[in-house]
Amino acid sequence: MLRQLKSKYRLGLITNGPSNAQWEKVHKLSLQQYFDIILVSGDLPWEKPSAQIFEEACRYLNVHPENCIMVGDKLETDIQGGIEAGLAGTVWIPLGDSRLSR
Repeated sequence: MLRQLKSKYRLGLITNGPSNAQWEKVHKLSLQQYFDIILVSGDLPWEKPSAQIFEEACRYLNVHPENCIMVGDKLETDIQGGIEAGLAGTVWIPLGDSRLSR
């Protein structure tokens, strides 16, 4: 799914947590190949749901927030943050949703 999306869109990943731990996950899963920008809150002065981290991702991607969507698994950080940042839309996919494997 990410490979298909990457072929058509600019993709960003925003993750909360300590820098070392989050980057270890990114590298272990080889996620860097799918994303144009990866922001780890441990490297920045903000974390989700702060609108600033979403705005920073938009700046890196050179897109306006109203032309972005947020797909996330946490209502309180991913979805609320995307709404507060003025993104065009948010999509909540609860962790463990088996429909993603189809």
